[in-house]
Amino acid sequence: MSERSYYCSNKFKYIKIDLERQMTYNCHAATPHVVDFNWLSENPGNIFNSPVSVAERKQMLLNQRNRSCEQNCWPSEDLGKSSTRIVEFGVERTHTEPVTQPTILDVTLDSDCNMSCVYCCKEFSSAWRREVSNGGYQFPFPTQDIVNRYTVNTKDTILSNLSQAEKQSSKRHQQLKAEFDTIIPGLKTLIITGGEPLLSTQLKDLVNKACAVPLIQLYSGLGVSPQRLSRVLESFDYTDNITFVISAETVGPLYEFVRYGNSYENLLNNIEVLKKKNIKFIFHSTISNLTLPGFVEFYNTHWNDNSDIDFSNTPSFFAPNVLDPVSKDIINAGLDTLSGKYIKQIQQSIEPTPTEEDRINLAYILKELSNRRQLSLEFYPRHFLDWIYS
Repeated sequence: MSERSYYCSNKFKYIKIDLERQMTYNCHAATPHVVDFNWLSENPGNIFNSPVSVAERKQMLLNQRNRSCEQNCWPSEDLGKSSTRIVEFGVERTHTEPVTQPTILDVTLDSDCNMSCVYCCKEFSSAWRREVSNGGYQFPFPTQDIVNRYTVNTKDTILSNLSQAEKQSSKRHQQLKAEFDTIIPGLKTLIITGGEPLLSTQLKDLVNKACAVPLIQLYSGLGVSPQRLSRVLESFDYTDNITFVISAETVGPLYEFVRYGNSYENLLNNIEVLKKKNIKFIFHSTISNLTLPGFVEFYNTHWNDNSDIDFSNTPSFFAPNVLDPVSKDIINAGLDTLSGKYIKQIQQSIEPTPTEEDRINLAYILKELSNRRQLSLEFYPRHFLDWIYS
């Protein structure tokens, strides 16, 4: 028995279903599991207690390290950094049995998105998929994860050629949606993600089906027009239980670099639409080396109660610690002026010394993004850029 804790409550209460990729996640930070549709046909209504998820919960109850957490949490904690598990208080034991029922359902409707945020990828953004379809990225230090992320495969090509209606008509898609009927009645929280959910033809029906769920969190980059946002909101039967979770963590030109495909002005206009329609909203900020230089200003401008963060640790060259020493000192000094439950965790994530491979891969991706998207990097500090290209 290890003295280190390998328990996470997310495994016992959370399921993410990706309708497009036909995969499940037993934590939003974990690697996905391919759905065994033959097993599901014989065990309808039991997708949460699939053999692989039950096996991983058994491992956690025995305090054993399991594979699906090797993408994010375990490697980050190995280096002394914070992780999703720590940020979300997953270390607190909530369950003692491996077979249970979910209270959180996270649905990825599809990957249709008109934004290609810097740390996102082809799995969750059709805009990113189009970009890598026009030429993959050839990193100096490629890993299999990096290659998979920045090059297209046959499945990507098929998805790019299918309409939303075609994807939704498949038998497997319908089989996954049928699981919602058994999951939704016991939920405390429904999370809806994409892509950009505001572009999905499935959004209205899912939201209206879940009108009795206490909390619906709709994750959005607000990368649509204010007119479209208004029309979508008007299509919902009930909005008192809806909270928009806006993906943002910087302002001005840096926002437009990080959240490529949207303008900062459009973001502000859509926030005003939410306010006028009395829709609750918070922010979800991804903490990365490319967002930290603008995070303090964003925090002071927009942050509100219940806003939260996650860490960009995959791929590792976007991790918060892949910064030069001067940047770390300046960012830490700015964070010291803030008060909030995440500040110390952010500072902890900055501490570890970055690897040379991560610095070189970061230099490559920034140069590629700048050239391909015709964007300047001048809003990043000179000492940061000098370090990257040293």
